[in-house]
Amino acid sequence: MKHTIRILFIFTLCFQAFNLKAQDTIVIEQSKVISKGQSFEVAAGTTIVFMPGAKIWVEGSLNLAGTAAKPITIISKDAKEPGSGIVINGQSYQQNIQIAYTHFVSLEQAIRFDPFWARKIVDLDHVKVSQSVYNESSIYVAAPFIDHNYPPIRFSISGLDYFNNNAGVFIEEFGNKSVQFNLSNLNFFENKLSTSNEASGIFNLQLTEATQKQKNQLDQLAFNRNFQGNNEIGLAVFGNQDTITVQSAMGVNGTIPVIDAKSDPRLPTVSIQKLDNIVSMQRDKCLIQKITHQRNQIVIHSNAACAVSYLKDSNAMNVPFTVNRNKDSITLNYTGNAIPEKLWMNEEFWAIVPPLSQLDSSNALQKPENKLEEKKAHGFWADSSMLKELNLFKPSLEIGMFTGIAAYIGDIKPKFGLPANYHLSNGINIQYHHNKHVSYQFTFNRADIGSDDPTGLYLAYSSLPIYVDKGSVAWKVPSYRMNFRTEIYAFELGTTYYFNRYIMEDKSAANLKGKWVNGIGMGIGIFRFDPYRYTVYSKYADEIQWVSLREMGTEGQNFLPGRSQYGKYAMNLNLHYELNFCYERWKFKTELRGVITSTNYLDDMGDGYYYGNDYQKWAATVPEWGNYVDKNGNSVPMVQVFPDFGKVASKRTYSLLPDGYVQFHMGLSYDIGAPWKTNKKAKK
Repeated sequence: MKHTIRILFIFTLCFQAFNLKAQDTIVIEQSKVISKGQSFEVAAGTTIVFMPGAKIWVEGSLNLAGTAAKPITIISKDAKEPGSGIVINGQSYQQNIQIAYTHFVSLEQAIRFDPFWARKIVDLDHVKVSQSVYNESSIYVAAPFIDHNYPPIRFSISGLDYFNNNAGVFIEEFGNKSVQFNLSNLNFFENKLSTSNEASGIFNLQLTEATQKQKNQLDQLAFNRNFQGNNEIGLAVFGNQDTITVQSAMGVNGTIPVIDAKSDPRLPTVSIQKLDNIVSMQRDKCLIQKITHQRNQIVIHSNAACAVSYLKDSNAMNVPFTVNRNKDSITLNYTGNAIPEKLWMNEEFWAIVPPLSQLDSSNALQKPENKLEEKKAHGFWADSSMLKELNLFKPSLEIGMFTGIAAYIGDIKPKFGLPANYHLSNGINIQYHHNKHVSYQFTFNRADIGSDDPTGLYLAYSSLPIYVDKGSVAWKVPSYRMNFRTEIYAFELGTTYYFNRYIMEDKSAANLKGKWVNGIGMGIGIFRFDPYRYTVYSKYADEIQWVSLREMGTEGQNFLPGRSQYGKYAMNLNLHYELNFCYERWKFKTELRGVITSTNYLDDMGDGYYYGNDYQKWAATVPEWGNYVDKNGNSVPMVQVFPDFGKVASKRTYSLLPDGYVQFHMGLSYDIGAPWKTNKKAKK
């Protein structure tokens, strides 16, 4: 009996241990959706493994409750095919996003807040983000949804360690009245951006409204050895003309790179209240001040907390070396033909090794290749020459052309509601990129719409939604008897919001493959329209003979008191959806547009009666009827084209809605940059 109890006891312990281990690892195979009202909670010490492309889609609450002793690790199973990370989406004002003591490793994006998100509280406490190899911001916070019925969102990030990433942190609308930001103790070190154009800094803030009037906190920012190309980068701000205050910041020798109004007067101003030397402030952490590299020798200027674990080349192969430790430096002597690329420090992070003969980061501050001069104001430096290297977003122009089809929507009702005829629509456009998500367009569009081809789909079954009396019989007028085609010449102004970044100028491997970008927009325009009706139909367009419906005054506009011909010009309002493929500066574009106009006469049918209810008087006042002949050489009388219905019982239409049309376009455009800017060379 005792042996039986022992066996059961051991079996129970083994089962619990196996179950505990299974709970310590969560595998995300594809997409895990946390619906609104639900909560996803992860215990301390858990490892979350993302399969390629997998993500956690959060519409509700998220609680990653790691601790200092038992942090949570979120990692891709295969760093070459990483998971997509955590996406915060939708509005849920009674739910929170709380992430504590969590390390994100090798993900496309660690945390992404999609546009128009909202939560009650967002709290990121002691989060680490490392080894994100894609060029999308590893932490991206889009503009939230604004609802003044709820108190401001409380958004805080504290104790962030951000290192060994290929992209930066991007926060939109810092200063938005709907969000109270508290950002403190943010550490950025040993990052190297993979793009030359997409990012301006390792920590990017888009300002909105008057940020100083908001109760926002921006404190204890630390920057060390973050690079874009050969230049060291740090904080970058853009947006409205405003001043943002940083309570305190740290950098080597008390300087940090900043891109603000001192670099470009169009940018906001950064005011740093207190600047400290990161060397004296972070003695307990491994801190590298600079690295020099000569053939077979690397010298690391660092504090005593640093130790070298591995030396790797570009193929991730170990490079053998010997170590000589001095008081404030480590000298590595290596052998062989392999060129080291990075150092594995303290079993924690990679340090970037400069190529042979390249100046180290400290020297780059003093003698940069682009002749950058150090600025002393506020104790930090920035310059327009650095702005060019970092390529803070600059507005640009895009020109293009498009072609497609247009279909009329109005008083003539095709069967099943499907347009019966489709006509050519084409044009040119000029697009001004205000920022990476918003563009403004000027478009010229030449289109035809109508219901004029009797062989068109459903046209034989189409009819006008009215009745006329012919004797004592009421009947519907077939639409092919009321055919028309309208020429449209439109000038339009519009704006488009792109859901992901539209501008792609860098030559990184990821962007050489191109990417899909979609967006929605609206516009307003003025257009000229001229409706016609064919007198003789032919399947050959050049044989069709047309007559102007406006001049004919088909509702008696030429003789009825108080009536006159309708105007040639009208306004329109359009809504559109775009799906574009972006490849470097080229854009292959598709567009679906719906257009509503201010006129009810695109089809020459308003709320009047046929021929003003007096065919004879109407016929006497129309322009002289031309010598129209059919394909057999017979004359075409006016009554054949404009039949006499006699006295009409009802108006041509009782619809109060104006006419409209839909369009589908495909096109090609090219971003030409900013042609209004020229480089002026100094005269010798």
